[in-house]
Amino acid sequence: KIVATPHYHPGKCTMGYEQLRRNFELFKEQMKDVCPEIELALGREIYYTSDILDDLEAQAHLTMEDSKYILIEYHPTVEYSYLRTSISNVMQMGYTPVIAHIERYMCVLEDWKLALELKKTVKRRNRGCYRNRCTQ
Repeated sequence: KIVATPHYHPGKCTMGYEQLRRNFELFKEQMKDVCPEIELALGREIYYTSDILDDLEAQAHLTMEDSKYILIEYHPTVEYSYLRTSISNVMQMGYTPVIAHIERYMCVLEDWKLALELKKTVKRRNRGCYRNRCTQ
C-alpha cells in the first residue's frame, strides 16, 4: 500500500479536501491501468502550527486514510519542548502522531536520545498509558 501525503500548511498548502480527493481519485484511476497491484490511500503531511489542533477538530480528513494516525512535520529548528508538547496535545485529542523528517530537527540531531523518548511517549499512549496511568 502506498499512502499519498500531500502537504497541509495553514495559509500555504490548503487545497480544499473535496478538490484534493477528486485529484487523488483521478490519479488512482489512472494508476489502475499502469500498476493494478498497487493499493493507494490518501493522507496528509501536516505542518504543525498552533492552529492545527483547531483544524484537526474541524476536519478529520487531515488523517492518514481516515484513521487516527497523522503525519506531522515541524520546522527544522523546532525546540524539543515544543515538539513534545505538541505531540502530547495531538495524542490527547485521540490521534497517534507519525513524525515526518525527524532526521531534520536540530534538537534531535544534537541528542538522539530525545527521539527514543518521543517514541516511548507515543508507545505508552498506544498501550493505554498516558499521564502516568495505565489502563492495560
